[in-house]
Amino acid sequence: MSTVNPFQLDRKLRFVILAPHVDDEVIGCWRLLNSGLVVGVAYFYEVDTVRGMEATRCADDFDFQIIEAHYIDQEMERVKANALLVPNIADYHPHHKAVNRLADSLEYRKYYYSVDMNVEMDVLSEEHQAQKQRQLLTLFPSQRRLIESTDKYHLFESLLSTDWVDMRVNSSDTRKQSIVSVKPL
Repeated sequence: MSTVNPFQLDRKLRFVILAPHVDDEVIGCWRLLNSGLVVGVAYFYEVDTVRGMEATRCADDFDFQIIEAHYIDQEMERVKANALLVPNIADYHPHHKAVNRLADSLEYRKYYYSVDMNVEMDVLSEEHQAQKQRQLLTLFPSQRRLIESTDKYHLFESLLSTDWVDMRVNSSDTRKQSIVSVKPL
């Protein structure tokens, strides 16, 4: 399984990103946001006043609409989207796993992104790493300490056409076994 180049995707695709937290959309889908194919983002957790303002700034910067997470089907129609960007089940955070499980019930074409360095990924060029880091720091000042604490948020991106748990892996792989064991809510 190889990563998907966002700039080689069908230009008829219009994506909504399912973002567990404000900033996951940029950490996981920065290149796709820059491609102009993202028309909406649904945020699920921890959207207080400060993070809401950061989400609005991000929507303005990348020209997408913030959509209501509780009405994905209606919102997909409203923003004329036909595909979803879903957090990969291999991401460590339980909120990412919960949003991934929610997406299982949605009948749209799906691609899977990751904010962790635990699936196949593309390392960004040094120029793109610098651009992405600057944009993260500008858009999400409340997360400055986190963004500056590790390079993983700007070093790479992973966009897969298959969810990690669906890929053929060795059955003795304990990561797969532990992920499968947490799949049910």
